Amino acid sequence: MSVEYLERIASRERPPLKYSEIEQKKNSFDNDNTEEVRKSLEEMEEAFKKPGDLSSWQLELLDEIDAVFVNTYVGKGGELHPTLFFPRAGTPDCKNKFQEYCTGVHKVLKTNPEIAPPYAREYFLYFTISQMREWEFCMPLGTKSVVAALKKMLDRVKNGFSEVSTAYRLSVASPDVLDTRFAPHLHLR
Repeated sequence: MSVEYLERIASRERPPLKYSEIEQKKNSFDNDNTEEVRKSLEEMEEAFKKPGDLSSWQLELLDEIDAVFVNTYVGKGGELHPTLFFPRAGTPDCKNKFQEYCTGVHKVLKTNPEIAPPYAREYFLYFTISQMREWEFCMPLGTKSVVAALKKMLDRVKNGFSEVSTAYRLSVASPDVLDTRFAPHLHLR
């Protein structure tokens, strides 16, 4: 999923909302108006669901985003932060770490507009609105160290991970055949 978000953020389609409008809506979420704000973002959500162009990411920029991940989630000895890919997205520690990561990525995108996909800042800001994602855990973008961290975690678990949804389960003809319409899903045994 994190690579899919990287692709969505690289959309060449002008978003329906300007950066300042997305920021205002993000800041307006509270317990009393969550559904109202979500409804006001429906057009933005539809635009965000469309795939972008992964090839529009410059390697230099991806390396800088990757460095933000490493600085935020990887300790000096290579140990991963305990909230990474763990279902505690609502805890203050997870939110603080993810906010630190998002602040760093935003800074990278803001200081490198000439090599960033054209609307990366707007789509990235929208991506960070947790009320629109309904994540079980905070999801960094799929850069090389994020994928390596996931692999490191997979290597420690004998049976691996399996991301399964009802549609995915119904779409699999056999355990070794994936219906790519529902990609990217992990199905490792």
